[in-house]
Amino acid sequence: MLKRTLSLLTVPAVLLSSCGPTASADGSAAPQGGGMSMLVMFGGLGLMMYFMMIRPQQKKAKEHKALMSAISKGDEVLTTAGILGKVNKITDEYATIETGDGVLLTIQKGHITNTLPKGTIKTYKANS
Repeated sequence: MLKRTLSLLTVPAVLLSSCGPTASADGSAAPQGGGMSMLVMFGGLGLMMYFMMIRPQQKKAKEHKALMSAISKGDEVLTTAGILGKVNKITDEYATIETGDGVLLTIQKGHITNTLPKGTIKTYKANS
């Protein structure tokens, strides 16, 4: 066990010693890659992360916020749970949707994922 621990401790030491300056044929230290190339690499990585992850998420949140502000009474909506309903009453944070004959559900507006074209619920009921 002790021998294995010592061998695990020597691996980082070997790696660190190989990262240090190396000697060239004439005995002088070999030039190292500058810090500028590392900064360019990290900058490129940061830009890639922004354009592939952060920006699309912000765009999607902006579209959802616009959807929430455009919902009005009588709209047919779809919730995150997959429930279809017609908006019966709406407040700043909550919406009451009618999912069936006299069945009212009060949900948070943020759980509304999509508005549907008029007549979608009637078409669904006719087909089922």
